[in-house]
Amino acid sequence: MMHTLLAELDRLAQLAPAAPLVVAAAARLGVCPQTIYRRLREMGWRPSALGEERLGGRILRARRRRADAGEILLSFDDAQIVSALMMEGFSEHAKQRMTLKHAVEIAYANGRISGPVSPETGEIIRLSTSTFSRALRHYKLDMESLRAPTPKTSLRTEHPNQMWEADASVCTLWYLPQTRTHVIERVKKQTHYKNKPENLKAIEKCRVIRYVMTDHTSGLVRVRYYPGAECGEHYVSFFAWLMAPKSDPTRDPFHGVPEHIMLDPGAGNSAVVRRFLNRIGVNKITNRPHAPWVKGQVEQANNLWESTFEAGLIHRQHEIRGFDDLNALAETYQLWLNASKEHSRHGMTRMDAWLHIRPEQLRAVHSETSLLAVAQADNATPTVDSQLCVRYLGERYSVRHVPGVTVGTRLTVFRSPFSDVDAMAEVEEGTGEKTKTTFIPLTAHADDGWGFDPAAAKPGECYIGAPDTEASRNAKALSRFASGAKTDEEDKALRRRKDFVPFGGEINPYREAEAAQYDYLPRASTPLPDAPADAVPRVLTATRAAMRAKDALGERWQPEMFAFMQARFREGVTEEALARLIAGWAQNKEASDGDQL
Repeated sequence: MMHTLLAELDRLAQLAPAAPLVVAAAARLGVCPQTIYRRLREMGWRPSALGEERLGGRILRARRRRADAGEILLSFDDAQIVSALMMEGFSEHAKQRMTLKHAVEIAYANGRISGPVSPETGEIIRLSTSTFSRALRHYKLDMESLRAPTPKTSLRTEHPNQMWEADASVCTLWYLPQTRTHVIERVKKQTHYKNKPENLKAIEKCRVIRYVMTDHTSGLVRVRYYPGAECGEHYVSFFAWLMAPKSDPTRDPFHGVPEHIMLDPGAGNSAVVRRFLNRIGVNKITNRPHAPWVKGQVEQANNLWESTFEAGLIHRQHEIRGFDDLNALAETYQLWLNASKEHSRHGMTRMDAWLHIRPEQLRAVHSETSLLAVAQADNATPTVDSQLCVRYLGERYSVRHVPGVTVGTRLTVFRSPFSDVDAMAEVEEGTGEKTKTTFIPLTAHADDGWGFDPAAAKPGECYIGAPDTEASRNAKALSRFASGAKTDEEDKALRRRKDFVPFGGEINPYREAEAAQYDYLPRASTPLPDAPADAVPRVLTATRAAMRAKDALGERWQPEMFAFMQARFREGVTEEALARLIAGWAQNKEASDGDQL
């Protein structure tokens, strides 16, 4: 083959390589014409500016370069339309489903491409697919450029426990049904595969969820396993275990409450996690969905843990009977990992780097039990009393320093997990999405033995009034505004005057009613018939008659009169008879059955 190709090229070098000769030679040799021209150039032949070149004493005619070669004939707007069609065709898994040729055809069919216009005919020139491809690369609108990874920004923390990154994922290697352990990768091939989804459904409760945390500054890795599915309760238990002091600080000194925790927007954003982190003063940062590189450190920790610890579990599966065994083995391994392996960024072991934390940066808590109690306890809402105090769990707390507090309102209070604070008050500021929750520490009042506040004033001492609250300050400001006074004393003096009128008498609350005009049409009516002459007189009970008599007699009324009326008028008394009785009593006449009624 090579000998035949060289012989043919030698013959063409003696002749003018016109296009038909090259095509015929390519057909005989089974190659494309471009291969013939490439081999000719390798032998020393080059086309001249006039389209001719001499080789071996013969004149060779070369193909002339097009006048518009290298020009971009496609406008940016047309290239943008084609590129947008291709981008919209990408699947969720980043698979390109629409080809360039198809996108061009769609754009032409819908009249979205104007294209260059021929100067001879005035018609739109239909460009080739290769022209579109070259133009897209020129405008940086080709798929390779658009789908390239976006630049990332780095994140810097200044000390350990400033920020943690946490993530939860299904441990694909193990599940623990009751007390037996199995390797999922082996069992899946036998019973738990796609044609038997009921078997996969049956092991959901037996799955093992791996929770991983990394301290951003030191890179320290902590891992713990929980059963079932990812949920907010597991996150709270995991964080409580991380923050609490360990049973043997000389073996595991890691503890404390971080300033920030970065979590996924899934179960880590549940209400129970948000409430727990808010109560202990941790700012929760939710990373953007579908952006695992935001928490790149904890993602790398997951990969490290899978390739080291979980890769060796198969050799110890006969010793693991449940989650306690699995977590005990995981704790042993992570302590060794943090204490022995140097981190490439700072050149220290992860635990040595974490031990650089200073006392003011280490926020300690009571215990894991106290943290869980804070997460599970319901908020109490005691009422603020007249001395701006609340009672909570048998203690009395002053809330004078809490902004916005007023007498009679309810304040949300809960037990604090920190050793130097007894309770915390929860205050929400703003509304809607701009709502900000602030937690203010409260300290219990000491008792002097008699139940009084030791700071209260004593008789004979100078009494200082309680400081104004926000509500009282607003009330005084409104009072000065209505009276026109500049000080509170001037306002009080003006209001003591009998001729004082708010706003200087310029406000008429009845102005609209007095200026109203009415023009109603009279309504037709039906008159009632007059009462007959022999109408039944109105009968009063003895009690009602006594009330009328008492009102009429005034000081002349005697209690014996009521007893008389009860005995005499058991069946009631008419208004006429009552009037005669009252008249007789008024004239101090002796009331008798004969002459009075």
